Amino acid sequence: MKIIVRLVFLFCVVSVQAQPYKLRGVVEGISSGITCLVSNETGDEVMAGDQSGNMYRVGMDGRIEQRVKGHATAVRGFSFNSTGRLLLSYAAHDLKIWNASTLQPMHALDQQEYADIRCGVFSIADGFIYFNSGSRLYKTRSDLSQGVMRLYDFTESITGGVI
Repeated sequence: MKIIVRLVFLFCVVSVQAQPYKLRGVVEGISSGITCLVSNETGDEVMAGDQSGNMYRVGMDGRIEQRVKGHATAVRGFSFNSTGRLLLSYAAHDLKIWNASTLQPMHALDQQEYADIRCGVFSIADGFIYFNSGSRLYKTRSDLSQGVMRLYDFTESITGGVI
């Protein structure tokens, strides 16, 4: 006899700038499963990603305000730059920079060499984007005008990072 356990996530409360942020609309509106959430520095912008590669702008009431197809596979993460004008999103095989206010794509990096991206962040200190591919750490300019520089090879895969 097989027993199937199915968990239904009906409500979530996340603290954004010490105020409760209700995601009921997000949970109800994303059928393929939330894979990541991020807010900007001021807490007035929240982005969610799902298993299907969709990106969602979420209002302060927890309702979906905008949806765009951002990636072909699950969105793994987001990062806002220090001004909140740019948004970095990444999936397993690509990394994209978006205009944060319009969610229009500005730049993309989707070469096979950078497969298995698990972490990507904007650096406040130097304006670069740092990201990994498996156990390799890379950096590039936020407008991708400079070539991607391989910085380091780790012995194990990188799964997260903070700058």
